[in-house]
Amino acid sequence: MTLEKIKLKDWIRTGRRETDVDESYTYEDLPLKVPAEVHIHCRLNATGVDVRGNYKTVVEEPCDRCCELYERPLGNAFDERFVYQSFIDEAPAGDMELHTEDFYETIGPEGVLDLKDLIHQYIVMAMSTDRVCNRATCEIRH
Repeated sequence: MTLEKIKLKDWIRTGRRETDVDESYTYEDLPLKVPAEVHIHCRLNATGVDVRGNYKTVVEEPCDRCCELYERPLGNAFDERFVYQSFIDEAPAGDMELHTEDFYETIGPEGVLDLKDLIHQYIVMAMSTDRVCNRATCEIRH
């Protein structure tokens, strides 16, 4: 059993403001050769939750140049901000200048953070870039 989602009400009841999650996630729709190893640090704040961490895995995908399958390690650090929907709904209307801290994901009324889905999104984004095997025999096939 893995920790895939955090129910914020249950977490808040523990009295802890921070928690760490170390998990291995698999995804049926992604060509992972090994499960995604994940470390996530979550910290409650007045408007929601800050989520930081990193992941690493290996995918098997086709090279964009030669079309041959190859294995590619993927991994990255991330830093996300999740804000309660009720906090956003109460924000003043009108024009405002956007700052880096204004970009966030929302926490819906059910109050659940889906950590497995967050990592899935990062892997999909990483898979869509730089898909070149760099083998000596790699050449463009038309």
